[in-house]
Amino acid sequence: MSSLAIGAFADLVLAPHADLVDEDAVIADLEAIGFEGKAGGVAVLPGTGDWDRLYVVGLGEEVSTEDLRHAGGFLGLKAKGDVVTTLHLVDVDEAAKAVVEGFAFGAYSFDRFKSGDPKEASTLSLHDADVPDGVAEVIEAVLWTRDLVNEPPAHQPDRKSTRLNSSHVRTSRMPS
Repeated sequence: MSSLAIGAFADLVLAPHADLVDEDAVIADLEAIGFEGKAGGVAVLPGTGDWDRLYVVGLGEEVSTEDLRHAGGFLGLKAKGDVVTTLHLVDVDEAAKAVVEGFAFGAYSFDRFKSGDPKEASTLSLHDADVPDGVAEVIEAVLWTRDLVNEPPAHQPDRKSTRLNSSHVRTSRMPS
């Protein structure tokens, strides 16, 4: 089973959620835990019906594309397992792109040199929508750059040249 992620504006007005939840029950649960829908907040509620758990992501008063990207990031930080979201149904430009990018950036973890079992990767699916074209390439490039920043220099030469050669970017060294 999957989890569901929906948005909540300030004062607990739920964002469009395609009628996948009982709105009155969710609002009652959110009021019981003191969740107010402020930007940056994520409430995790027990699942019902088809969902293991319900993530309610605070969106604040008004939402821009960047705010939605941040909301996706906060969801990425908290999410576990497979998550289906309706956050992309919020009426802002490039909402689906913002949610997917934010989720991927928020879920990023550099654990190449950590011992023990690696953190289970979370996955995000958009309810009744496809990921927009080009988003996967942007995410891949950003996460690759983050890996380079986090990696010790001795591990980087092969990765940099491989990635740059495959992306049709030419590099050269400036004389000093």
